[in-house]
Amino acid sequence: VINQSYNNYEIIIVDDASIDSTIKLVSEFFEKENFKSFSIIIKKENSGPGDSRNIGIENAKGEYISFLDSDDYFSEYKLQRLNEFINDNNKPNLIADCCDFKVRYLSNVIKIKYTLNILKTLISTTSVCTIKKKDGYLFPSQRYCEDAFLWDKIILNDRKCFFINEVLTFSIKGSRDFSSGLSSNLYAMHVSLLGNLKFLYENRSINFLTYIFTYFVFSLKFIIRLIRFRLLK
Repeated sequence: VINQSYNNYEIIIVDDASIDSTIKLVSEFFEKENFKSFSIIIKKENSGPGDSRNIGIENAKGEYISFLDSDDYFSEYKLQRLNEFINDNNKPNLIADCCDFKVRYLSNVIKIKYTLNILKTLISTTSVCTIKKKDGYLFPSQRYCEDAFLWDKIILNDRKCFFINEVLTFSIKGSRDFSSGLSSNLYAMHVSLLGNLKFLYENRSINFLTYIFTYFVFSLKFIIRLIRFRLLK
């Protein structure tokens, strides 16, 4: 992150009650690099990614947030490109870029709608730059698919959401799989997605036909991922 061509940003590190030497290593790194605009927030109890991201959002000084997990990294031009897009498009509420593990699309810019995102999965957490407190959106306190729930809420509230077809985010492994981290628990992820979907339907954010359609798509994707995981294993 500190290699960004755009320099008006801060780094907030939320330590989810780690039991290793994370804090020591991070502090020494920033001291060595002489990077001043950072803060470290240490949680006393582990509560998962949703709660951790909420703490980061609440402590952010800027208007926009980008997320970065430990297995991904940014292009050095990512924040500069996102800042340009924000200024050129009247401050959209959510922007997702094309990660290296995503399928590239023909259009340079795509306006994200709920059904399109369900079919194509245009948004991933690390590829997102989303508006912060102003809209009052926060992640639910669950350990799986809390990010997908937040994107759905933003899109369904008719916010300005865009996908830009540029590779600005990279996975350390070079591609996504489902063999490590939270993504390895495919069943728990599937159950959480269905739980999110049920909540949206019960709160009238989506109608019955959209509910049935999304349920079918989620179930089909789950079966495909399960087969892929079994084959890779």
